[in-house]
Amino acid sequence: MRTYFLNDMAAAYIEAAYFTDKDDFEDPELSTQFKADAYIACRDFEDAANTLDIDLRARYSAEQLGHDLWLTRNRHGAGFWDRPEVYGEHTDIFTALAHAQGEHYAEFI
Repeated sequence: MRTYFLNDMAAAYIEAAYFTDKDDFEDPELSTQFKADAYIACRDFEDAANTLDIDLRARYSAEQLGHDLWLTRNRHGAGFWDRPEVYGEHTDIFTALAHAQGEHYAEFI
């Protein structure tokens, strides 16, 4: 079950990265390493939430989490901090967890 959730979360993370960073390239391809890093970022985010007794899968959409993780960690002007109606009391915690991962940039081939 965890694999499906993380796959969906990583796919949304990749989609957000593609949307924000593709510039004017015509259908650029993200690198395999970036795709692997996306999965790892999502896994690490879920693991950090679990240490705080927050069960992401029980409360949130994998797709929304993936998008917001990318947007927040790269400070794109939207993300966890911008959606208190979705994340409630976890808004600030999720923002801090995303910022702790540091900025990351999409890698195209």
